[in-house]
Amino acid sequence: MVRDMPAEKITEYLFIAARGVTYDWCLNDGGYDLEKAMRAYMGRLLKVFLQ
Repeated sequence: MVRDMPAEKITEYLFIAARGVTYDWCLNDGGYDLEKAMRAYMGRLLKVFLQ
């Protein structure tokens, strides 16, 4: 459960996700707005952690 996770583990998850979004952007030759995609993805992920 997320509430039982230490802050360090949540931070690790967020950084892994951020690297994944960046990697996908690179694989797509920068074909989309990275900042917009990162905000959307992180927003959804943070909602899960904040429930």
